[in-house]
Amino acid sequence: MRPHHFKDFQGDLKKTHKYCVALAKDNHFTTYSAILTVFDWKEAFVIQIRKLSFLLDEISILEHKKGNGLLSSVIIREDKGRPGVGFFKMAKRLTLYSGIIIDGNITEMSGFHQEQLDLVHSKFQ
Repeated sequence: MRPHHFKDFQGDLKKTHKYCVALAKDNHFTTYSAILTVFDWKEAFVIQIRKLSFLLDEISILEHKKGNGLLSSVIIREDKGRPGVGFFKMAKRLTLYSGIIIDGNITEMSGFHQEQLDLVHSKFQ
């Protein structure tokens, strides 16, 4: 996904950021399905998830640069209780995560997601 795949990239980015910050301030988290209800996207579910993943990467990189942790840690997979593979790939690109990612299977570094979630919750209080 790239910004030109969105009708209103900046608006969607702001909406995603605001939603995630509100969750962090309240010491909460939610699922990918729940955050998708914020948007009026008409594409197939798989395309919506790709768009959302792109936005979540963008806000996490932005907040990481500010020292606030990976903000997208507040969005998890309902079936796994943790973010999807894209979260860990993005963290690996930022050299924050050293776990192994093979064909979508994650060997999670000890408590990495929980550490990020705790950091985000503390930074946005």
